Amino acid sequence: MATPVRQSAFTVVAPVVGDEAARAALKRHLERIDPVLNEHPELSFEEFPELHYCSFVLAENGGAPFLAFEGNIDGDVEPFLRGLADRKDWCALFQDIYRHCEAYQDGRLAEYLLAHDVGPGTWYVAFGGRSAAEIQKEGALREKIAAFLDAGALAGRTPVEVRDAIQGEVRRLGLEDWVRDAPELPFLLRYDRRWFGPVGLALAVGLLPVTLLLLGAGGLLLLRVRQLEQRDEEDPIRWEQARIDDSEDREDRTLQNHMCSVTRVKKGPLRWFLVNAALTVVGLAHRLYFNRGDLGGIPTIHFARWVVLPKSRQLVFFSNFDGSWERYLGDFIEQASIGLNAIWTNTDGYPRTKNLVEGGAEDEERFKSFARNSMQRTRVWYSAYRHITIGNIAGNAKLREGLFAELSADELDAWLRLL
Repeated sequence: MATPVRQSAFTVVAPVVGDEAARAALKRHLERIDPVLNEHPELSFEEFPELHYCSFVLAENGGAPFLAFEGNIDGDVEPFLRGLADRKDWCALFQDIYRHCEAYQDGRLAEYLLAHDVGPGTWYVAFGGRSAAEIQKEGALREKIAAFLDAGALAGRTPVEVRDAIQGEVRRLGLEDWVRDAPELPFLLRYDRRWFGPVGLALAVGLLPVTLLLLGAGGLLLLRVRQLEQRDEEDPIRWEQARIDDSEDREDRTLQNHMCSVTRVKKGPLRWFLVNAALTVVGLAHRLYFNRGDLGGIPTIHFARWVVLPKSRQLVFFSNFDGSWERYLGDFIEQASIGLNAIWTNTDGYPRTKNLVEGGAEDEERFKSFARNSMQRTRVWYSAYRHITIGNIAGNAKLREGLFAELSADELDAWLRLL
C-alpha cells in the first residue's frame, strides 16, 4: 500500500493599507486569478497538483481591513509557498497583490507569506491522507468504468461476469497496478470509532477524582456563564440585500461552494477562554471521531477551519462544502448546533444561548441572518475537484478498493451498486 499523504494548511493574514481606491486596485489584481467569475484567469492554480483548495478573502467590515490567503495542501506549507514564489509569473502577480499590504517588500514574497501565516487553526479534513491527485484520479476511474459500461454489451451477465469485464477494461487501460496500490489509511482512521465512547468512559472512571474536580469546577463556571448569557445582546434579524447579492453572485456555480465568516469574540477573559476551549474540543473530536467524511454528522464539508487572529479578538471561519449555502446552514442547525453554539455563542451578536449549547442556532432565521451578515466576499476561490462531492469521494474510494478484492456475493452486489 502507498504511504498516506501528510496534509497541511496555511492562513496568510496581512493588514491592507491605503484608501478605497487602493482597495479597488487590489480587488482588480485578485480578479486576475479568480477562476469563478473570470473565465480566462491569467494563471491557473492547476499548476499546483498538491493543492486541494485555496481562497483569497478581503475582509472590509468589522475592523481594520485585512487580506486572507488560505489553502489546503498535500505536503508541508513552507515548500509550497516557496515554490509559488519561485515561479516568475506567480511571483509578479502576487507582488502586485501584496504591495497593497502592510510592510511588504518586493523580492521577499516567500518570506512575507511565511511570516504572516497564522497556521491552520482548528482544522477539519474530511478525508485525511487522501491526496488531491488520488481524489481526481479515482473520479476519472469511475468515469472510465461508466463509459465502458455504457458502451459495452453486458446485459444479462452475472455480477461476477460484469466485474470480470470491468477488471479487463482496467487492465487494458494500464491502471491495475495503481488501483491495487491504494494509499494506506492514516493511523487514527484504522480503528473502529465505536470504541471512542467506551474508551472515553473508561478514562473518565479511571481518573474519577480528576473527573469530579472538573465537574465541580465546570458547575461553578456554568453559573458564571449563565450570568453573562442573561446580559448578552443578540443581533436583530436583518437581511441586507446588497450583502446578499454580493455573496450570491459567486454561489452555486458548481457542486461546491466556499464561505468565509468573520466575527469578534466577546469582551472578557472568560469568553476568550471558552471560545478556545470549544475549538480545542472540536479539534479533538475531529481527529478522533469525525474523521471519515462527516463533521458532527454533516457529510458535505471537504475542508474547514476556525482561526483566532493573533493580537485580535477576531474569529475567522473558512469552509469548502457541497450544495447550497441554505442547505449547508440547515445541516449545521439540524446536525451540529451544539458544537456551533459552543463556539459562536462567545462572539458578538450571536443568537442568545443557554448553558452555552442550548438555543442559539435553533433560532433558525436569526442564526441565518447572523451567518449571512458575518460573511465576507470571497475574491478568489479554487477547488481542484469542484464537481466531486464528499459522497463521490467516499464512493470512488470504495469502488477502487473492491475492484480487485475478494468479495462475497453480498459484497459484490453492494460494490456493483456503487456504479
